[in-house]
Amino acid sequence: MIDDIAFIESLIKRSLPDITVFQNATDGDSSEIDLQNIPGRPLSFIRLLLSDTSARAIRQDTALANQVLATISQALAEPSAESEAVLDLRQGF
Repeated sequence: MIDDIAFIESLIKRSLPDITVFQNATDGDSSEIDLQNIPGRPLSFIRLLLSDTSARAIRQDTALANQVLATISQALAEPSAESEAVLDLRQGF
């Protein structure tokens, strides 16, 4: 799972170079990746929650990885009434 999380972190950093990305926690079968937006943007922070299954699926499926990146990019770019968000991908893959 550590390799899958590292891959996802790297993918986000390459695709969204202005965003600060760091792994917050890894606990057995789940992990958190935090994304800090460009200062001054309405949505300043996203916490990405991943299970070992979802992290592996994102790493192995380019279309899925692109969909996750598009969702993150859209959330960070669009106007928002919230300053923080959680994208919970621990189930559903």
